[in-house]
Amino acid sequence: MKKKFTLVILVVMVSLCLVSTVALAGSSHTINMTIPLRAGWNLVSVPLVLNDSSVNFVFPGTEVVYTWDATSKAYIVPSIIEPNKGYWVAILQDADIILTGIPVTRWTANLKAGSNMIGSVSSVADFSRPNDKPNWSIEPYAYLWDTSSQSYITVTTIEPGKGYWVKATQDCKLTIP
Repeated sequence: MKKKFTLVILVVMVSLCLVSTVALAGSSHTINMTIPLRAGWNLVSVPLVLNDSSVNFVFPGTEVVYTWDATSKAYIVPSIIEPNKGYWVAILQDADIILTGIPVTRWTANLKAGSNMIGSVSSVADFSRPNDKPNWSIEPYAYLWDTSSQSYITVTTIEPGKGYWVKATQDCKLTIP
């Protein structure tokens, strides 16, 4: 019997961020990255440029993958995985996703006033003073989904492979790291 997942998120005025620029560690430098998925819902990102970024290649064996579409104000099933975006991934059993790609060391995205779901870069990034334009547009913390407690926690660092919600007080640009 196939188990159904229901995604319930209480986020006010969630908006999708759009990539403006992405910086790579090097054109031929690739790394392996493991993204641990726990049974249930996982908020993740993939800070790699992959040869195949299709959802089925990146997240094989998962039940469903969603991202937020700011235009329709709804969750959608994406066709490709992008480094700057966060993704809700549902899976029935714990699994490790191992990917090989060129690490994304920096990206800049346009955010909308309100809550925005973002991705990570290939190394830990400080978020206690977000690099935003105009300055002070982003709250100095992010919300991370804790799969153990099934709740959000506030953090001031962005870790590779995790997805986050951040709050913008106005439309702005965010650069990570």
